[in-house]
Amino acid sequence: AVGDATGGTLDQQARFVAGLPQLDASGPYKALESTSAWQTHQKSMTTHWNKLRTLRLDKMEAWYDSDFKALYNPNLTMMYPFSGPDFINAHALYPKAPRYVFYALEDIDAMPPLLTMSEGQRAEALRSIDYALRDIYSKGYFITMHMTADLNQKRAEGVIPIFMVFLARSGHELVEMTRVEVSEDGTLSAVDTFNTGAIRGLRVKFRDRNGGALQELLYF
Repeated sequence: AVGDATGGTLDQQARFVAGLPQLDASGPYKALESTSAWQTHQKSMTTHWNKLRTLRLDKMEAWYDSDFKALYNPNLTMMYPFSGPDFINAHALYPKAPRYVFYALEDIDAMPPLLTMSEGQRAEALRSIDYALRDIYSKGYFITMHMTADLNQKRAEGVIPIFMVFLARSGHELVEMTRVEVSEDGTLSAVDTFNTGAIRGLRVKFRDRNGGALQELLYF
């Protein structure tokens, strides 16, 4: 499994990096909600997310309901070439897809150990995650040159934190996240660490927090 190995569930960690309050008061991330680092992060994320919803996502979802919903089969896989970690736009237009398949150049790196970091390190990691979303906030899409630099920062590298933010903020519970590799015949195999030269992938299983079928995201 992928995530913060120092404790807590995947879903608890996703809510923490997304600036959303914990649902389990006994979880290890709950105490960190009182820190200035998380409160600053929560305020910034909420402000930016509300603006994104008002300017773009609400309009996309309204168009999906009024026009697009009747035009596609919700049982089909949604494929997104050159996607980066852009789950939020894919989900706005294909919310019921049982499987999303993304492929892009951005790396799959380990999550930072948020629970054991110093306060300063944690603040830096949270700022890095928020900063990496700046083009989504302002333009509605990622800019490749910015993303390449943003997702190789010291404290929060790779696509995993961004997927966590998008999944949590779009109302999902994260159930499972694993690294996978692809064999020559197309078989996916779960791995703890990637082998040199392998096709690297990330498999995420999630579901709508209000109920619904388990959905899957594959990022290569």
